[in-house]
Amino acid sequence: MKKAQHLLFVSIILLTSSLSGFAQKDSLWHMNASDSEEAGIDYAKAINYVSNRPMSTIVVAVIDDGVNVKHSDLKNVVWTNPDEIAGNGVDDDKNGYIDDVYGWNFIGKTKADNLEKARYIKEKGEMYRAMKESEKKADENHDEFKAAAKEFKKERKKMVKQAKIVGRMDDYMSKVKAKHGMNPTWKEAKKVRSKGLGGFIGKRLTQRVLKKNPESFGAMYPSIHQGAGQLKEMVDYHYNPELDERANNVGDNYSDVTEKYYGDNKVNYWSSGHGTHVAGIIAADASNDFGAKGICNTCKIMSVRTVPNGDERDKDVANSIIYAVDNGAKVINMSFGKSMSPHLDRVQEAIKYAEDNDVLLVHAAGNNSSNNDKKGNFPNDKVATGANWIEVGASSFGSSPSRLARFSNYGKSQVDLFAPGHMIYSTYTDDDYKAISGTSMASPVVAGVAAFVWSYFPDLTAAQIKQVLLKSATKENDPQQIPGSKDLENLSELCVTGGVVNLFEALKEAEKVSLGL
Repeated sequence: MKKAQHLLFVSIILLTSSLSGFAQKDSLWHMNASDSEEAGIDYAKAINYVSNRPMSTIVVAVIDDGVNVKHSDLKNVVWTNPDEIAGNGVDDDKNGYIDDVYGWNFIGKTKADNLEKARYIKEKGEMYRAMKESEKKADENHDEFKAAAKEFKKERKKMVKQAKIVGRMDDYMSKVKAKHGMNPTWKEAKKVRSKGLGGFIGKRLTQRVLKKNPESFGAMYPSIHQGAGQLKEMVDYHYNPELDERANNVGDNYSDVTEKYYGDNKVNYWSSGHGTHVAGIIAADASNDFGAKGICNTCKIMSVRTVPNGDERDKDVANSIIYAVDNGAKVINMSFGKSMSPHLDRVQEAIKYAEDNDVLLVHAAGNNSSNNDKKGNFPNDKVATGANWIEVGASSFGSSPSRLARFSNYGKSQVDLFAPGHMIYSTYTDDDYKAISGTSMASPVVAGVAAFVWSYFPDLTAAQIKQVLLKSATKENDPQQIPGSKDLENLSELCVTGGVVNLFEALKEAEKVSLGL
């Protein structure tokens, strides 16, 4: 679920003891030197290191909600299928996908979908309602379903409450904006009437931040407004078991998980802001003098649209990986995840297929401030060998002991390393740019680093590239705050490497491996 790859805006609201929670960091801090205050990936050193070296082009597939292939900062770095003639309605390369010029869209016109747990509740609920009481008692899975249904109901109730509170906060702040613009005074905000608990919280919050900084409302309001919208979507879509846009918008036989050929070629079908942001982090045009700067200047972006506003489907994930592999991608970025995977075996087959074809998979660890060693975050490499899989947590631009993003998942065995993922500036919907936080942003940083290194050392394998990145990660010796907690822990206890990805060090390590040293 791509939305889960953003900060949950409620956490921002609850952490407003300072104005930093609303700061929009629009610099490219993730490119900084690793020993700077805002520790980045040592991009400048890396560029200098390879300045006189030959390079090759690496295709990076972005499995996401689509990519705006016409964006001014991406149009020159978009992969195009060399064997497909655009717009002729013919499968020229005979790969089963007609006019797949920039990639493929496996979810058709689908905009929103529910959570996997919501689908589970509906499917099993219908099954158990049709059963006799004696049959339910004899079913060994019935108690598990009842517990899951109870937990789902509890979660949905909590989400409805949060959406109402933040919605009222947004209502109040929107009134302030309508009457006084984006720079209201404390007295002007005080005179605007609020409604309900959320309105009261919004009014108190607004007055509080305006007292500290008269210009703070303009930074705070967009976050609250967007957060209210996202929470409403979570209630209307994610926690709605009856939602089923797919049935009318894809045209596949969903029950057939082996089916491969469905969807359409519209890789930027809707807004595609998330996937466009991810693509820009990897490869936004660095040769121009405007906008964002991608990490890998030798990359081409293949767009595979798979992720709706809600949980992605296992069938689509598996087919997306296979499509990317079959059409030449060497690195696949997957900035999505969910808590359940009913057809995990099918996804694992696709992961193994990528491994057999020497393709590297990079995946976001998730944004629940939780330990992935204890809770499932799918897809993952627990079943596959993991030789071609990198799981990525998010680091921040904060100083020690706040080097890790407070929302990031972690795990001594399940998260390989961390990468910059806090307020990363990149391309966005239409021709826009935006700073966004999430492990969704950390994952493409690693994908970009991997592709950059591979383009200069094409003789290495995907497994070797993974080990290069892990071995060269910059170690953080000081204990850091565990995401979601004030407790301190060594980074070696929070991920496999105990470090943050470093492009410059990865290049040096890759050279050693290439030379057999």
